[in-house]
Amino acid sequence: MMKKTQALLLCLALLCVSACAMADVPARDRAGNAIAVPQTVQTIVSLAPSITRVIVDLGMGDRLVAVDMYSVGIEGLPEDLPALDAMAPDAERLIALMPDIVLASGMSLVGEGDALNMLTDLGVCVAYIPSSNSIAGIMDDILFIGQAVGNEEGSLALCDAMTAAIDALRAEASEPVPVYFEIGSMPALYSFGSDTFLDEMITLLGGRNIFGDKQGWLSVADESVIALSPAIIFTNEDWNPNAVQDIISRPGWESVDAVTKGKVFLIDGNASSQPNHRIVLALEEMAKAFDNNAIR
Repeated sequence: MMKKTQALLLCLALLCVSACAMADVPARDRAGNAIAVPQTVQTIVSLAPSITRVIVDLGMGDRLVAVDMYSVGIEGLPEDLPALDAMAPDAERLIALMPDIVLASGMSLVGEGDALNMLTDLGVCVAYIPSSNSIAGIMDDILFIGQAVGNEEGSLALCDAMTAAIDALRAEASEPVPVYFEIGSMPALYSFGSDTFLDEMITLLGGRNIFGDKQGWLSVADESVIALSPAIIFTNEDWNPNAVQDIISRPGWESVDAVTKGKVFLIDGNASSQPNHRIVLALEEMAKAFDNNAIR
């Protein structure tokens, strides 16, 4: 099913590339700042992989003239694009490029932002898209990107495909399954509570985040996970080939229900961590943990 969903996400968007209508451009970015988007956008700088992925899947990768370092390797990017530090982009390179629009995430708000301020002073449109904490917010981000680059039809198609995939996966559970999702293990254990899109993803699959009584992104105690004994454990540390085995072999975790029953699963790191339309691919991987293991 994952391959079918991925193909649907791409095909619906690409069908709409030729219909890049002259829709009204947004007057404010996703951070609430007033912006002046050009009516025609031919050159784009993306400073976040989640944004770059949307641009590419809208069929507009050829308009990218620079990306952030973490976007390098995304299939569909032009070769030899300048790769910039999102928190401290090279001002001289950006000024030389003079793009029609720069799309940046909250990462670029962490640094001094001098390079982006200089571009704004020169009349370049700089639009911020802080990471959204809900699926609805992610869809709004996608729509904003489509409107900002002149492909609202394509962004609507991506959102429609997301909605269809989510509706197909949505589950009703009389007794939600307790779930622990580990997004980091060094130097401490990291997870999340409510007010995050990953918590929402667990809930719509019929699960219950064991740290759902907390909020946002969290550092969690090893003892807390053991005491709460989740029935399913997810990790998205796919850079570590031993991520699942590392969890299973932790001292004291042999008593955790998910470890005892062999229900520890590796989830695609990009699909589960980047707030864009491809979270549905992570949802499909997660759904297998519920459906294929007779949890409920």
